[in-house]
Amino acid sequence: MDYIVQVFFQWKGITEGLKEHYDAVKKVCGDEEGVKFLGLFGPYNDRWNWAYMFKAESWEKFREADLKIVKLVGGRPKQITNLVYKLYEKYEPE
Repeated sequence: MDYIVQVFFQWKGITEGLKEHYDAVKKVCGDEEGVKFLGLFGPYNDRWNWAYMFKAESWEKFREADLKIVKLVGGRPKQITNLVYKLYEKYEPE
């Protein structure tokens, strides 16, 4: 089964320290089987500063990668003031 995961977040300071977090996300997802990092996006239609996008085999695979990211960066960055996960399951009409 395929899933798309969006992680919307507010980053205090807009870009200060964002590159280091982005690099950690890329590293973990580059090493993690079953999770592909699709990139960092700037949403125009929502109030969020940023959105990370992923393709994952399962929610569990994504959560494993997410926990590794948190561990690599030493916890949730203080710059992230709000965070929302959105999960989409691929659907094939019959």
